[in-house]
Amino acid sequence: MYESIFDTTRLSECRKHLGLTKQQAAAKLGMAQPTYLRYENGDRMPSEHVIRTIAEGFDTSVEYLTGKSDDPLPNYYVIKKETDEDLFLFIEKCKSDSAFMGRMLAYAEKISNSKCVRPSVCLQTQIRKSTELEVKSEVQ
Repeated sequence: MYESIFDTTRLSECRKHLGLTKQQAAAKLGMAQPTYLRYENGDRMPSEHVIRTIAEGFDTSVEYLTGKSDDPLPNYYVIKKETDEDLFLFIEKCKSDSAFMGRMLAYAEKISNSKCVRPSVCLQTQIRKSTELEVKSEVQ
């Protein structure tokens, strides 16, 4: 269980970093605005479950919100098929095909070492080329 340390300053910073008003933050997290305001103002301590929900909604970690880490990056990402189908399928492909995963990691390494201005476009191009090669090899 998380100790009763919930850093309201960090909660506010995360919200502002996302460019959200308090009302938008409450809506994003699926809670009533007065409830969210009580958390951010420190008038109410969120439960362990709520802290986890806030961390996921604000793309940070429970450890950051509770002061156990100074790293605001999340420890994990939740990828749902309903909302991120392409990414979900990509991950499933990586999990089931180690050769494909190896090629993607090599492409990512190549992109990170290149002077590509828009890495996401470079990666999409590499994925497309890889897929075309797979289709050609299956046809032959």
